[in-house]
Amino acid sequence: MIHQGRGPSPSRIPPRLNSPRWHGDPDHRPPTDAEHTRQRRKQRTLLRFFGMLVFVALFVFVAAPMPLLLALHGVSGQLARQAEVVGWWLQTSYPFLKYGVLIVLGYLLLHLFSGLILLQVQLRQRRQHELSTFLVELARSEQTELGRGIDIFAGIGELLSPAGRVTGKEDTLVFALVNHADDHRVRLAIRGPTATPAQHATLQAVRNLVSGAAPGTTTQPTKDDVQALVGTGALNADAAEQIADGFVGYADFVLLRSPSYPLKDLAMFIGSDPLGPLATALDRKDGVRYTAIEIVLRAMPAKEDWRAPLREQIGAIQGSVNPEDIAAYEALLRKVETYGFDVVVRCIAAAQSRQAVVQQLREMHNALRTFSRPAGSARQGLLRLGGRLPNRSAGFTVVPLTVATTGSVPLPGWGWRLLAYALGGTALGGALGWLLSQALPAIQQLLVARSIPHLSLILPPALIAPPGNTFLLIALMMLVGCLGGLALHPQLRAARARSRLTLLRSHAHHSVWPGYTWTIFPAPGKRRSILAPYELAALWHPPSLELESAFAWRSGKHLPAPPPAFLSPHEAQRSEQRQMVPRPPTPEALGASRLGIAYARQRNGELSLIGPTLRDLRQGWDTMGGTGSGKSSLIETMVFEIARIGGGCGVIDAKGDLADRLLRILPREAYERVVVIDTTATMVPCINPFDRRIIGTKPRDVVAGEIGEIFARIEPEIWAGAIGMQQALLMSISAILEGEREPSLLHLQRFLLSPSYRSVVLARVYDRSVRDYWLKQVPQMPEKIKTSIESLKRRIDMLIGSETGQQLLCQPQSTIDLGELIRNQGILIIKFVPERIGHANAAYWSAVIFQSIISATFQQQAERDPEQRWDWPLFVDEVQMFVKAERAEDAERMWTRTRSMGVGLIGAHQGLNQLGDKLGGIVLNVIGGMCLTSGVRDDARSFVDAYANQGLQVEDFTGIKAREELMIRFPVAGRDMGAISAIPRERPAGQLPPVQPQAYDLPAYTPRTSDEASALALLDDLERGVTELQAQIAREADTANAPAADQSDSMFAETVYRAVANRWLDRLHPALVDALRSAEQRPAETQFRELAWGEIQALIHDLRAISTRRAHSWADALAAASAAQLAADDYLTQLSQYRYGVNPLVNACFAAALVRQYETDELTMAHQERRQKQRPNQTAGPPPQITPPSTQRSAVVVPVPTHTVIASAPADPSMPVPASDEAA
Repeated sequence: MIHQGRGPSPSRIPPRLNSPRWHGDPDHRPPTDAEHTRQRRKQRTLLRFFGMLVFVALFVFVAAPMPLLLALHGVSGQLARQAEVVGWWLQTSYPFLKYGVLIVLGYLLLHLFSGLILLQVQLRQRRQHELSTFLVELARSEQTELGRGIDIFAGIGELLSPAGRVTGKEDTLVFALVNHADDHRVRLAIRGPTATPAQHATLQAVRNLVSGAAPGTTTQPTKDDVQALVGTGALNADAAEQIADGFVGYADFVLLRSPSYPLKDLAMFIGSDPLGPLATALDRKDGVRYTAIEIVLRAMPAKEDWRAPLREQIGAIQGSVNPEDIAAYEALLRKVETYGFDVVVRCIAAAQSRQAVVQQLREMHNALRTFSRPAGSARQGLLRLGGRLPNRSAGFTVVPLTVATTGSVPLPGWGWRLLAYALGGTALGGALGWLLSQALPAIQQLLVARSIPHLSLILPPALIAPPGNTFLLIALMMLVGCLGGLALHPQLRAARARSRLTLLRSHAHHSVWPGYTWTIFPAPGKRRSILAPYELAALWHPPSLELESAFAWRSGKHLPAPPPAFLSPHEAQRSEQRQMVPRPPTPEALGASRLGIAYARQRNGELSLIGPTLRDLRQGWDTMGGTGSGKSSLIETMVFEIARIGGGCGVIDAKGDLADRLLRILPREAYERVVVIDTTATMVPCINPFDRRIIGTKPRDVVAGEIGEIFARIEPEIWAGAIGMQQALLMSISAILEGEREPSLLHLQRFLLSPSYRSVVLARVYDRSVRDYWLKQVPQMPEKIKTSIESLKRRIDMLIGSETGQQLLCQPQSTIDLGELIRNQGILIIKFVPERIGHANAAYWSAVIFQSIISATFQQQAERDPEQRWDWPLFVDEVQMFVKAERAEDAERMWTRTRSMGVGLIGAHQGLNQLGDKLGGIVLNVIGGMCLTSGVRDDARSFVDAYANQGLQVEDFTGIKAREELMIRFPVAGRDMGAISAIPRERPAGQLPPVQPQAYDLPAYTPRTSDEASALALLDDLERGVTELQAQIAREADTANAPAADQSDSMFAETVYRAVANRWLDRLHPALVDALRSAEQRPAETQFRELAWGEIQALIHDLRAISTRRAHSWADALAAASAAQLAADDYLTQLSQYRYGVNPLVNACFAAALVRQYETDELTMAHQERRQKQRPNQTAGPPPQITPPSTQRSAVVVPVPTHTVIASAPADPSMPVPASDEAA
């Protein structure tokens, strides 16, 4: 409660005496006000002392008047008359004195009894307090000053009220130093009551004081760490299981001497931070899981003049001439001129053993001794309550943490143990009583014999006799033994331990004696431990940066999350439990689903999930942070959440690790929607950018522009100025699309490399501009311009020069329809490992797939309503590889255009400096979502400018702790939530690997027709040739004693496939030519060769068809079987290989046949044209009427193997799933 009308008591020292010493005549120095106060206090003390002596004398007289009266009666001589008068007055006043003493005694007993009752009421009330805890998040600043703590405690004096001390309802604040986190760093915390609106306002004012006194420091609500340590006391079996075994100990410290002797305050620490020893003592040792130092304070009542002893001490120093008292004089002035607080310093430790708890408490006690200082001839310090000697630790209160002591379960019942403990204690007491009764006479005789003074007991005769005294002692000792036995009962011991833990849990202050302070007996709660702001500031304040390694610092300004950013309780519960949700039937309903991607604190201090809707990801997202800061973990969480709600997405992993982890964490319910493109696998799916089923009616210049975007993303500066390459690419693609039935990038390569193939294609082209370009304009170009075509050749060679590149991009038809995948909410995971496939291949292939996905997004234009388009976020790791700084405008257009198509680009990289200034500005201003997983020092100024409306500084962006904090920003339903301080969410748990991994046996494929049987037999022969060649290479390596690691280097797997394909073509093509020559008479040999190549292409078509059907059968068998036999990543990778992968052997045959049919002219384009000029000029006439080759087989009989047809698994040893013995 905020106290009104009470200000700090000003110093009553006259201005002329503010100096610590009098500089005038010492014999005529005027007394100070403090000396007058001290004199009056001495008089009051003497009066009380003599008054107590008189009361004691009267009490003795009333209790035993005859000795005094007899003594007065026996006086003789000159004093006889006076003694007789005194005796007469005593006899006359005896009845009045007796009743007066009885009245006074009755009042004192009533005062004592009522005080004890009120003490119990206070204790019960204080232990029922529920304090809210706020964690102080320290701002790392070079301007940290120790004086901030003084400002905090000086301001608290205006807020706290001492009202309610007698009933235990006064305002109490707790300032704590806590060390319980995994990082072993000390944290500052504030605790206070919030039961009433006034208390809530007071605590809020204290939080404002802390934030105002230490700029940049904030306070955030959190759970009570002590309650988490010792339990909440609720009778809950589930909570009982969460209580860890061990011990918790504590010790309370108060001032050793009177408050008139100041403790060592903050002004006395020069050159060092006083929190250093405390932070060292709070460092947890082995086995210790919690340490804390709490400063429990409450306001002093205004009527209690606690400053009077301080003024007396000031007066004594002013009257002296000792220079050593100047420091004490200044400390007293600082204390008397400010507020005072009744303080208890409490040290707490929890560990697995009692010894560890005691050792940790001793270290904290030793650290508190650094705050002691000389006080005259003694020292002022902190004394542990219950210590046998000053500054000694006689033992600490240590309580075992069990389900009974923490209050998680009811107290143990009395049961049979009650009788056992009572009887045992009674029997032991009776035995001791009998022994004592036998020993007392001997002791009495010994004392008399040796003339030792002793007291004789005056008891009734019945009790003095031997039977009586024995009975009395035995009865008394039996009673004591019974009570002692009951005190050892488990229920009472657990109740005492529970009471002590309740004291810790409620952070209770000590009780206050409700009666007079001059009570003659030592009443509990009379002692005061009064500290002023300077003394408290030494014990608790925002530390300086020299203690940076010991304290936990907040990285930046705390940015609270607005209420709309939090998931609803129902959504948050399902997200917390990783519960799968059925996919909504409409795109709009799916887009409204929330994703729980991080935690943020609500106003009550609880952590709750925050996140955008799936539709909000259309606005784009950018994740930045250093290496190992948690960018991949955030992507994993987002992908899992999307899969959990039934949505789809794409992930392009430029390093390979992210893809493997994603495959392990995806829920099993989403396996059927997962498509994996693993460029390191044997069978790689194909995405043909020229597939006629996908490009549809798309104009040729658009298709050419999409291919050009691939090279523009890799070499933006070169491609932007290469007009010749751009024109050559457009004309060559136009020719291929018109002159080839099933075009691919392999045909484009042949078109540029082989003059014969170029002639065949141009013969089918009807576009005059394309024909004139290649037949007229190119021959007339200068050689310098023709080099651009050579450059284009080299780039295409780099794109599809490898076997994997041909599998991925050069098949006649795509095995994955990206547009259909988006509509069906598939999950596409693309894995690149540059260390295995080469950095150049990874760059080119990833650019092709990225551009293919961007192109596929525009297939959703068929749905005119943007709200009815499916949302499909695209996650791109290392996005700077695809979005170049030199093409910032194109990147902005891409983000803007794909947004309306339902695809939001979600990039991850290390900082804006990887994107350039212009593109970095676009990222900050255009993209709707952003997340910083660690501090960004180089780009901090750009972020400060972008978030100027939230008042953020450079420190707010540079101090974000990796994997501990996030600065996140996202929209919810189109409304920007602004920057939010968040906590990373734990990555989803991966699917458990099989206990005993087993190789899954793929079933044999049974052909359905004779043509399938022939094709399968041919494919089986080719695969057997691959196996034999690999075995031969292995034998040669063993003969040469080559290490196993060099076997893969001697001959790549794709080289084996090409070798087998070329051997097969070497034998098959001449055989087909001879068969055709013998079957039909043709005038030209070239026609036989062309027909033979046509037959070979038809055979390869059949091989591709049977290989695809066999792989699909394997995929169905693998999907029908239990996935528990394989790890999740292996299972999903193999499933995608069988469903969408291209057989490497069939691809090798297809590429080798096309290359051998249209051989490359070794001369460059310039040499070809120079040789062409030596011939007569040829004009481009009308194109001949040539029918495109048919895929129909001719009547020529092609020899095939005659062995039994049995389908088997691929012979490549790199396949992760081996075939069964029967299939082999």
